[in-house]
Amino acid sequence: MHMNTNPSPLYLYKLQNRLIDMKTIEINGTAREDLGTKSAKANKNQGLIPCVLYGGKENLHFTLSKQAVKPLVYTATLHKAQITIGDKSYEAIVKDFQFHPLTDELTHLDFQELVPGKQVLIDIPIKIKGTAKGVKMGGKLMEKMRYVRVKCTPEHLVGNIEINVKKLAIGQSVRVRDIDLEGIQVMDPESNPIVTVIVTRAAKAAASVEEG
Repeated sequence: MHMNTNPSPLYLYKLQNRLIDMKTIEINGTAREDLGTKSAKANKNQGLIPCVLYGGKENLHFTLSKQAVKPLVYTATLHKAQITIGDKSYEAIVKDFQFHPLTDELTHLDFQELVPGKQVLIDIPIKIKGTAKGVKMGGKLMEKMRYVRVKCTPEHLVGNIEINVKKLAIGQSVRVRDIDLEGIQVMDPESNPIVTVIVTRAAKAAASVEEG
């Protein structure tokens, strides 16, 4: 068995056909007037998550129900949020969240408002598609990166970047430099491998027997 250890060529198809559009989750929030500890405890007892929205004209403090935030937090896809507070509505993305260190209970959410023409820095999830040729030959697929950090304006945001690994042979990789997204600047080092097919002991043994 021949082990191909040469660097991979570009395996991505045209990225316009590889991007997964973002889904928008519509949620209703309640403005927080009191930001003190007593108010935070009361919100917790009611099953409400304290949140902050920044990146627009002003920072807004509000609460959301635990049920409302689940599709935004417990997902492998980046979603937009259409947050309605009173008579105003804001388009945003989840920028950060915190969990309780002992109970793993969600305790806080940070949202960044999406302002047309204003760039955001965000991690976009990677989605692997297909079975690599090298895996069928006895190799093992290793996912080195689950997210790619990018900078772009809201109109270029996507839910996932899908990478088809079908053509990857043993020893080949798709790297950050292989991603070419129109309107999106990838911030991770170009040489970082996203996914690699490595040689397993079994494949090495089979190759040795064959060569012998």
